[in-house]
Amino acid sequence: MGTKTFLSFGEQIYQTLKERILSNYYAPGTLLQIEKLAAEMGVSSTPIRETLFKLHSIGLVNIVRNKGALVSGIDAVMARNVWQFRMLLETFVAREAVPNIQAADLKNLKTTIEGYLENLSDFDLYQRIDRELHLLLCDNAENDLVKEALKNLLDQSRRVRYFAESHPPVEDILITISQEHMAIVEALESRDPDAVVRALEHHLAQGEKRVLRALEKHKL
Repeated sequence: MGTKTFLSFGEQIYQTLKERILSNYYAPGTLLQIEKLAAEMGVSSTPIRETLFKLHSIGLVNIVRNKGALVSGIDAVMARNVWQFRMLLETFVAREAVPNIQAADLKNLKTTIEGYLENLSDFDLYQRIDRELHLLLCDNAENDLVKEALKNLLDQSRRVRYFAESHPPVEDILITISQEHMAIVEALESRDPDAVVRALEHHLAQGEKRVLRALEKHKL
């Protein structure tokens, strides 16, 4: 049996507000007012204030004195910074992860991708595959500091993508991305770190281009 993880009340508030920002329920530029959030969640202002400072520390909000916090903005410069940093961290992590990833995990992920390619209408499955693949690399790396930084970066990139893509990408793009995912999995199966990094670099470079194009359309 798996063990259950019980979050403290403060951690529950943090996770709730963080997810609302990542999913763009709170859009960039939204003012998060301490008293309003406290009333909504039925708590004092103290845990809300502490949560906003934690969110500020990972770049999701900017503190507004005596009011609360503004959800940080998203633009092309921010997107480029996120993807360039991902290129640095994720390729490093991938090299560490190659010998540690279990063959069964790769087989399951490959089967899931193949299943998705037969049913491209299941966008939730596509999103799950994307998260699982990148977290598989992160979770099997050895440097805990790098892993923590990368997980925050993956959250940031998810927020940018969901903001830029107000609706699911067209089928051709989903096929292309899934093929990129498959190339990474197959490179991992070969246990060749250089091949994994090449496949990952291609995926990240193309991902940056797709996001920047989507952001440009978002402004129109």
